[in-house]
Amino acid sequence: MTRGARVYLRNGVWIVGPLSPTRTGPFVATQPYVKLPPSTTYRELAEEVRVALSHSQVIPDIDFRDPTRKNKLSPILKAAGVRSWTALQKGAKLVSLRATDEEILLNPSVNEGGRNGFSPLAEATMTLPATSTLEKLGEALRQAFVACR
Repeated sequence: MTRGARVYLRNGVWIVGPLSPTRTGPFVATQPYVKLPPSTTYRELAEEVRVALSHSQVIPDIDFRDPTRKNKLSPILKAAGVRSWTALQKGAKLVSLRATDEEILLNPSVNEGGRNGFSPLAEATMTLPATSTLEKLGEALRQAFVACR
């Protein structure tokens, strides 16, 4: 099974949480998302990423058009302490992760503004063995955030 996680950096604060795949494939934000202070080291950030990946699990399919469905971004917005995607995205960077039993992919992104969201920087994708140490994962996260635009 492929697991997912997202790490946002906004105003020096880290926001980390799982992305869970649905049975038909799309990944959605699931609980818990956590907020980490600016003093967080990359090793500590890597620990939280491992926790987020462990919370990623296959969930039932979701009808994204269902108007009664809660905002799929609400776990992220709540952790960030903002009310809207536009507010979250302002000045933020995002690294998305996918992990299998064999490897971890880190995907830096470009922030294209509140209406356009984040777009992956495919040319900057990094791959690590799934067995990488927290130090190596932390260093890869640092490099991924440097690559973000």
